[in-house]
Amino acid sequence: MTIKILPSYYSPIGFQKLTVTSSQAVGFTLPSSPDTRAIVFSVEGGTIRMKVDGNDPTTTEGMALYDGDVVELTNANMILNCKLISVSADVTVQAHFFGGGL
Repeated sequence: MTIKILPSYYSPIGFQKLTVTSSQAVGFTLPSSPDTRAIVFSVEGGTIRMKVDGNDPTTTEGMALYDGDVVELTNANMILNCKLISVSADVTVQAHFFGGGL
């Protein structure tokens, strides 16, 4: 059993289902208001690579995330700079956006 903890100190402000391919790195489309302060996303159906420094990951470079992984980002720069690419086949990423709160 997997337990997923969402950031309770912020309010949910949006959701995005994203198809990540191996042809081009993609980032999230953030809700316009209020400011996004946290993202929790799941990886479904394969392996992706992630970079949060503003550079594009490649199919062989970046942090590897696997099917079933759940990631929480709570740093504004990391959220804005997050880029994802699939290692091979298309992968689904489902993300909840949180804002407000503290």
